[in-house]
Amino acid sequence: MEYCLFRHGQTNWNVNGIIKSHMDDSGTYFTEAGQEQIKYITELLKNTGIQAVFASDLYRTTETANYINAYLKVPVFFSERLRGMDMGAFLGKPIEEFLQHEEVRKAFVDYDSPIPGGESINQLVERLCGALKGIRDNYSYTRVLVITHGAAISNIVAYVNHTPYREFDYCYLKLEEDTFSVVETGRYDELLAGQGPS
Repeated sequence: MEYCLFRHGQTNWNVNGIIKSHMDDSGTYFTEAGQEQIKYITELLKNTGIQAVFASDLYRTTETANYINAYLKVPVFFSERLRGMDMGAFLGKPIEEFLQHEEVRKAFVDYDSPIPGGESINQLVERLCGALKGIRDNYSYTRVLVITHGAAISNIVAYVNHTPYREFDYCYLKLEEDTFSVVETGRYDELLAGQGPS
């Protein structure tokens, strides 16, 4: 089973440094850079054998998925299990405030320690990996596109590769039996600059 995991297009909340996490509202919109990212993903994935699209059920991911699928024309599904990390008490707060909080710092060292009012990194990874395995178990697809969130992708890569956290915008995963492997990772700025994957 092959998964192409891509982050949603950049939004105004990303640029303004506000934690969106599980929040959804009508004030969300894609920046010019975000629109370019979505167009690039679409071109990149055309004619690559994608059989279905699965996405987080939040506006920024559903809109990204729907735009891409207007060209892929495959079945599309939305699930809250594909959301990013639940930031709990910090929804709608500035990232600077989030990063300075003692319990947040602890959660980034002890992966079983939850964000206040939210979830731990291990809970996030368990939820996401469970969702990906569920796709394998409940559908007959062999190659799918998954539109999710940046920290979700980055934490999966760190977990699968047993490496420190690094920020990624996309990764290609393989699932053989119950074991994931990372095939490719990268960032949008590198792709758009023509530097290729890492």
